[in-house]
Amino acid sequence: MFEPISRIISKRADRFSFKREILAVEVCQIWPKIIARLFNKETVDYTKALSFRDGVLIVRVQSPALMQEFQIENENIIASLNREARKNIIQKIIYKM
Repeated sequence: MFEPISRIISKRADRFSFKREILAVEVCQIWPKIIARLFNKETVDYTKALSFRDGVLIVRVQSPALMQEFQIENENIIASLNREARKNIIQKIIYKM
């Protein structure tokens, strides 16, 4: 009888072609949660997910040392983001200063 709101939104997003934009927002919202879990809460303050499109997440990082640490842990970060999203959608992360 009642339909979950998430299903209604998903149907409407498909109908009005908002699905890509909604996915981008969801991925950018997942970023701080995963970084806090993998590193620490303070690390989140030095990063920001800027955009997501076609499997590529763009992230601003405030220090070269942190960028290097993220690049070393890149595969783990991508796997954790995809696990949290429950979809294999993030293929690549580009880190920018």
